[in-house]
Amino acid sequence: MNNLTSLLGFLVAENNMSGYLPPNIWANGLLRYFAASANNFVGPIPKSLGNCTNLIRFQVQRNQLKGDISEYFGICLCLVYIDLSYNKLNGKLSINWWQSKNLTSLKISDNRISGTIPVDLYKASRLGYLDMSRNQFVGKISKELWALKLLFTLKLNENEHSGELPRELGQLRYLELLNLSHNYLSASIPSTFSEMLSLTWVDISYNRLEGPLPDNKAFSKVPMRALEHNRAIYCACFQNMRKPDHEPRDAENETLFEISSYDGKMVYEYLGGGSLGKSISSEVKAIQFDWIKRVNVVRGVAKALSYLHHDCSPPIIHRDISSNNILLDLENEAHISDFGTARILKPNSSNWTSSYAGTFC
Repeated sequence: MNNLTSLLGFLVAENNMSGYLPPNIWANGLLRYFAASANNFVGPIPKSLGNCTNLIRFQVQRNQLKGDISEYFGICLCLVYIDLSYNKLNGKLSINWWQSKNLTSLKISDNRISGTIPVDLYKASRLGYLDMSRNQFVGKISKELWALKLLFTLKLNENEHSGELPRELGQLRYLELLNLSHNYLSASIPSTFSEMLSLTWVDISYNRLEGPLPDNKAFSKVPMRALEHNRAIYCACFQNMRKPDHEPRDAENETLFEISSYDGKMVYEYLGGGSLGKSISSEVKAIQFDWIKRVNVVRGVAKALSYLHHDCSPPIIHRDISSNNILLDLENEAHISDFGTARILKPNSSNWTSSYAGTFC
């Protein structure tokens, strides 16, 4: 690789090459394309990369690259596509990263990059694809992301983001995919997320979120696994309650029960045990349904009702608990269903009043 100084492009993708990235390839500043993905390159990205002021595309994903990336790409003003994912790069993203106003795709997932999302991110106004997942980013998600009007994919999952979600994100009208899972996000999802009309896929699992889901097609069709392990997330009609992620209150460390009902639209958990009513109406099944199983069901229903009455905000009154509305899974764990007649208690008035759950928003 000694005579590389006059190249306009460099392509060695998936060639099982190893060693360091060639430092002399950047010398004359003429390089426009560099693709060395899925090899075994090690060491840092050469600082001479800054000489490539005409560089358009830079792909080094799936290597063993290390080192601080803070100052790279600042003067590569022509850059359109960057993929550094699946390496061992560290450091923080400096303001230099957003000087390229032509940047449309940035993929830096699966590294060890830390710090907060820079507020200057909005300068990359043509950015459409942003994947910063599986790193060590901290702090609040920057509200300046709203300025990326052309963004259609946003992946910030598996970091250490915390705090509330910025309501400004609701202005991302072209966003199709949103993954915020496995963080420490809290409070409720802003109602402005209902305005994300292009959103088709979302994952907010493994956070500390609570409250109603936004009213749009993505959240109405989201699978349970994309919502699980939050505090108390529910749709406006309470047809898809989620169990909280805090520690159980009893010494036996038993989990609270998911609460769900079927409306013909949502993707719900299959409960193969049928209803409690069927289990005790048949003489054969009733004999098999011994007292230990029955006590466990009673305990489970009591905990679920306690959660609805005391841990939900606002509290929920089911009003139709019966053996037919208690569903069992294959382990005979109890799940409460059918919230069609449930009411929500409003504690802000002098006398608590109630309203039908279906009208709550």
